[in-house]
Amino acid sequence: MGTYPLVTCPFSSLNGTITASGGLNLTTATFNACTFSGPPPVTVTAYYLPWSGSLSGGSATLNVPRLALLIDVGKPVLCIYYGSLAGTYTGTASPLTVSFSGTLNKTATSPFLCSSTVTFSSRYVFAGAGL
Repeated sequence: MGTYPLVTCPFSSLNGTITASGGLNLTTATFNACTFSGPPPVTVTAYYLPWSGSLSGGSATLNVPRLALLIDVGKPVLCIYYGSLAGTYTGTASPLTVSFSGTLNKTATSPFLCSSTVTFSSRYVFAGAGL
């Protein structure tokens, strides 16, 4: 993560709906038990929900308007990032395994202590009616 060691969130989830045409409308995104290369803990929060995206022909996209990292390095530092993620999915019906990855950019209002970019990589299982 640029000037910071790796931020890891072993438990995260996305919830929302998938339209018949493959449109994503994610109404919640949670990230739990996040660490900052060990202690201290990091709070990761999704903002500007719902997030949108799509699933089509094995390709996946996810628009991330705001993802905030609150890191306590003696005093709290709030770093806010945005961008789009690309990925792939496997399966044609529920459940689908969806992988997203990409680089998110720091907002202009984030302090200079924040890395200019952060790399996002995750895999989710999407299940439910409509898949």
